[in-house]
Amino acid sequence: MIRTVTHPASLASLAYENGAGRAAGKLLSLSCAVFAYASVIAWAYYGTEALTFLGVGEKGKRCYLLLSGAFTAVGALFSPASGV
Repeated sequence: MIRTVTHPASLASLAYENGAGRAAGKLLSLSCAVFAYASVIAWAYYGTEALTFLGVGEKGKRCYLLLSGAFTAVGALFSPASGV
């Protein structure tokens, strides 16, 4: 059966499923999700470290973390890929 795939992650998952079985595609999907989650945490950490370098106090860092968390949630919920 031939399927049309337009997203690169879907194409990679399909390739892994065809080559190594269904579990490989699931493992690739899990790996992508863990990488995305780790990237969000790392960028939040880098942002707070940059604020430390600039001399912003603890109150400013807390505000940054709250704002970045809120915008991350909004971006995940209302991304162009979701069609909302």
